[in-house]
Amino acid sequence: MKDFLRNIFLHKNITNNSTTTIIDNTANDGIEYTWEYVKNNVLTQKPQIINIDDISHETNGTLQIVAPTTKFESVLIPSKKKKLYVFLSGYNIGDNYPTYSRISWCDKFEGFKLFMDDPTRIEKKFSPSYFFGNKDHNYLEYVKQIINKIASVNKISWKNIVFVASSSCGFASLYLADYFLGSKCIALNPQIDLRLLVGRSFARTMEIDINDAMYFDRVNVIRFKKNKKSKFFIFWNLTANMDTTQAKLIFKSDTIPTGLTTFGKNIQVLCENIQAVEPHMAQPSEYFVRTIETCMDKKITPLTIQLYDSFVGEMKRFFWRGIEINKLKKQIADSAQ
Repeated sequence: MKDFLRNIFLHKNITNNSTTTIIDNTANDGIEYTWEYVKNNVLTQKPQIINIDDISHETNGTLQIVAPTTKFESVLIPSKKKKLYVFLSGYNIGDNYPTYSRISWCDKFEGFKLFMDDPTRIEKKFSPSYFFGNKDHNYLEYVKQIINKIASVNKISWKNIVFVASSSCGFASLYLADYFLGSKCIALNPQIDLRLLVGRSFARTMEIDINDAMYFDRVNVIRFKKNKKSKFFIFWNLTANMDTTQAKLIFKSDTIPTGLTTFGKNIQVLCENIQAVEPHMAQPSEYFVRTIETCMDKKITPLTIQLYDSFVGEMKRFFWRGIEINKLKKQIADSAQ
């Protein structure tokens, strides 16, 4: 175990300073789906319009997936490995649609990668939109169908589905992982109860009574704590008040411990205080996320804690440099006046 954790950390440093990688991004079509290839050859494609039921093992690339009442702009990157990573997007109220959060991470994880934006934010002109859909149709139920279809036609078991997302899409990922029993979810600064963040403005836009019991399961995902099959990892930066508010729901206390806390055998919660220009955006890197995923299958030991602490230390230094750079920029701007 000691050598295993040490090699993970050393690999992180190696990949940060070299183009060499141990990840095999070659699909059955013989193409190596590096970030450069995806950026220049996949994202430039005109989307293939396809119904959920028509998704097959040959489906990949830039897609517009048609559901009964909406369409999902998506990118599906194929792989030889029978594993599926799901990266959801859903925060941008401008004209920049679709946006695929973390798509530059596509060559850092070995397996199929599904990137998907939330049509709710365009249809309702509201963000964050949580893949809510509207008062009559829950778009996360469509996303379930899409993921299940992709997994089925590619012979990927639910235990090999991994959700990675943050904030409002962290909420959506917790919702989905709670359904796909045996899957993994890595949620970064997620909301647990969206009513504590968007409240009345969200309810007004969606034309719902947000406190109506019929919508509770669509605005609150605290039930995932009862799930004993899927594996969950949550990171919260307590420097962000909005994240502290959500963390209190898990700990059922106004006092939140820093460091790693476990709930049963399948839930890990890592809370830290990281100073940043935008504290809510202070989130683990792709290397830290990949390490987290690997450690979710291992027994937590003091060495695991040491490894997490090392990554958190790097995060603190990285985001503190951002604060210092901002200060210098302001000084330069002030001196130029």
